[in-house]
Amino acid sequence: MASKTINDLQSLVQKLQTERQEHLDAIARIDDAFNDLGLSPMDRPRRGRKPGRKPGKKAGRVGRPTSSKRKRYGMSGTKSIMAFVGRHGAKGASGAEIANHWKSEGRRGSSYNILGSLIKAGRLKKKTVKGVRGSVYLAA
Repeated sequence: MASKTINDLQSLVQKLQTERQEHLDAIARIDDAFNDLGLSPMDRPRRGRKPGRKPGKKAGRVGRPTSSKRKRYGMSGTKSIMAFVGRHGAKGASGAEIANHWKSEGRRGSSYNILGSLIKAGRLKKKTVKGVRGSVYLAA
């Protein structure tokens, strides 16, 4: 029984060696065909993105550009809005007037976020005016 398995193993190895030689011969024929066309066998288009960084991109921190650093003001945004509304007295200030004041101070973003937090805290009252778009804000 042992001699049968050894014979089977030897015939399998012989068969694999023959197939390997056939594959090597086929590869040689393919290389010859590439050489006839003036191509290298390894010259083939690669799929996907090329390795490395994209051209024109700079390495560094991802996030805000360096030109948009946070600014500091002499008065906080909350105090600025409260002072502006206080100057308008009982008449109140409209949301558009507050937004224009916010931009005139050179502040970025929107004043409406702070208006909402001041209303929620009870420091401002919001009054809607019938027939007019927008609201009027009064000091509480």
